Amino acid sequence: MSTKPHQYEMKASELGCVLISYNFGVGILTLPRDLALSLDTSDGWMTVLLAGFITLLLVYFCVTLQKHFIRENVFEYLLKGPFSKWIAFPLVLLFLVYFMLVAAMVLRYFGLASKMYLLDQTPTEVLVMVMLIISAYAASKGIEGIIFLNILFVPTIILALSSVIVLNIGNAQVEKMFPILPEGLFPVFEGVFVPLFALNFFIPLFFCLVFYLIKK
Repeated sequence: MSTKPHQYEMKASELGCVLISYNFGVGILTLPRDLALSLDTSDGWMTVLLAGFITLLLVYFCVTLQKHFIRENVFEYLLKGPFSKWIAFPLVLLFLVYFMLVAAMVLRYFGLASKMYLLDQTPTEVLVMVMLIISAYAASKGIEGIIFLNILFVPTIILALSSVIVLNIGNAQVEKMFPILPEGLFPVFEGVFVPLFALNFFIPLFFCLVFYLIKK
C-alpha cells in the first residue's frame, strides 16, 4: 500500500470523503449550543450562511494557490527557498499546534459522547486510546491509509446526518428565524467565528490538493 511521496493520485470522490469526514465532527455537534451562547438574537442562520460563504472563498484560494505548484504543497515550496523557509517554519509549527489542540478536543468529546450514549461501562481512557491507535495506524500507511479510513466513515456520517434531518422535519419552526437583524449586522459578524470553526474543512486542502492536482 506504500507509494512514493506525491506519486499517489487522489480521485475527486476520495477528496470529497476526506473533507466530509473532517468537517462533520465535534464542531457540527457543538455548533448550535455555541452559536446560541454567542448570539442573543435569532440571526444564527445568517451567521452560518456568512461563515459558509467565507469558507468557499478560502477553498477557492487554496485551489488557486495549489495550481501554481507541481508535486509539492506550499510548505514544501517555501522550505526550498533560502529566505522563505523562515516563513514556512512558523506556518508548519502553527499548523502542528492547531492539529494537536483539535485532536485533543475531538478525542475528549468522542470519549465523553461514546461513554454517555454507547459504552457506558467502558473507561474513557480506553475509548480514546483505541481511537488514537486507529488514527496512528492509518497515518502510518501514508495518504492512502488516511483516505481509506475516511471512506469507511463517510457512509455512517451520511446515514446519521440524513436520519437527523428526516426525523426533525416535523420539529422545524420557521417562525423562530424572525425577526431578522433586530440588533443590526454587528452581532452577525461578531459571531461568525463560531461556525467558521465548524466549517474549517478547507484546512486539509493545504495538504491533500497536491495529490489531487498532480495531473490537473
